[in-house]
Amino acid sequence: MQTGIRSALFVDFDNIFINLKRDYGDDTARAFATSADRWLGWLSRFNAPELPEDSPEFRRLLLRKCYLNPNGAYKDDNGKRISFGRYRVDFTRAACEVVDCPSLTQQGKSSTDINMALDIIDALAQQQPSFDEFIILSGDADFTPVLLRLRRRDRRVIIVTPNLVSQAYRAVADIVIETSQFVEQALARNVAPDGESDDKEAEAGSVDPVKPKAVPEAAGNEPSVSRQQLARIDDFIRLYMIDASEAVPIAKLSQAIRDKFGNEKWFGHKTFKSFLKTRLPGLGLKLVAHEKSEFVYFPSPPHLIDEMQDPQLHDLAKRLQTVCGVPSFRASVYTKLFDVICEVIRRDGYQLIPVEKAVRDRLGEIGWPVSRKHVSWILHGLLSTGCDLGNEKTLTAVTLADTFELFVLSLVASNGLELTAEEISLVDQWIEPSHRPQQSAPNADA
Repeated sequence: MQTGIRSALFVDFDNIFINLKRDYGDDTARAFATSADRWLGWLSRFNAPELPEDSPEFRRLLLRKCYLNPNGAYKDDNGKRISFGRYRVDFTRAACEVVDCPSLTQQGKSSTDINMALDIIDALAQQQPSFDEFIILSGDADFTPVLLRLRRRDRRVIIVTPNLVSQAYRAVADIVIETSQFVEQALARNVAPDGESDDKEAEAGSVDPVKPKAVPEAAGNEPSVSRQQLARIDDFIRLYMIDASEAVPIAKLSQAIRDKFGNEKWFGHKTFKSFLKTRLPGLGLKLVAHEKSEFVYFPSPPHLIDEMQDPQLHDLAKRLQTVCGVPSFRASVYTKLFDVICEVIRRDGYQLIPVEKAVRDRLGEIGWPVSRKHVSWILHGLLSTGCDLGNEKTLTAVTLADTFELFVLSLVASNGLELTAEEISLVDQWIEPSHRPQQSAPNADA
């Protein structure tokens, strides 16, 4: 009898290290490089933090491979050159097989991609043991064709990746673990004080520090449920819907809650739909039937573009969100968001995770339930352009709007989208309306 999920792990060291260093600093990148045993333990219990090792849901990381360029290096905060090769022993100590991937071209590109791809295919073909699940730590979308092959062979795919990875790469995975979640939970960086969890971050697929305890059976063999647990479920549903930014099939929401909380009897209700109807009024959600399916949705979310008031911008924004991941915020939300980013950094200084939370909280206070996931995506987009968020002398809302617009247009080009001159003008009016003539964007702030 099989005990545990048989998993194969592949780590693109250079890619993850460089992204962590750029976005979170030297200390966080070094924590990743030197504490593999800790975050491997977190991965083994991902989505099931308190399961025993003999549980069928416990993840057994049978194959562990780390790919690094021994000649690669980075400069620390003091300007000292540090070789990636020095971290080999840390991964070896964590029972990982380290594969050297030196540069093979004059441009300095290493052989990591091809080595990882070949090893993943070999692991897929392996018979004893066969792997149920493949975990990929990389933000390199070049692995998309390999992951598609894993899906065709009915293998679960988990990726740990930077926020700005392509939508096509994300779509291939069954579970996407954002670097912000990995940093806070797996590396234990900038976690809530005194061991308290951030209830607002109970997003789809995340791990709670404490798994909800089993509730006792009530009369009639129906499970009882505490107000505290209902509140946790409500928070989960609310954040899941905010992140979706669109109507969600009831079956998909049902599965997400089942994956998170493991409740099959729906807290005393015979069906999920019956349970959900008791939660919808308090959450401001509605249920609608369409073409033999049922969907849950937010009626006219206050922070998203209204299709009825601005159909042209809504259609364009939807395309950009689907292909590039750009949040479909109203123009007024973008304007305020850039103002709040500047306000928070000037007040508290720049640290990525605290800034993400503070911006989300501030926008929520004024009635715009923007998710931290989307705030993080925007901040990572700014950072990817070389924007120095820690430089208060150059930090202005106008500069951030200009930079973010250029980032969006670069995503459009890299994803092969072709926009008309009118659509490019609409993007300009949408994302950067704060210092435009009012008449140039009549509907952008609707």
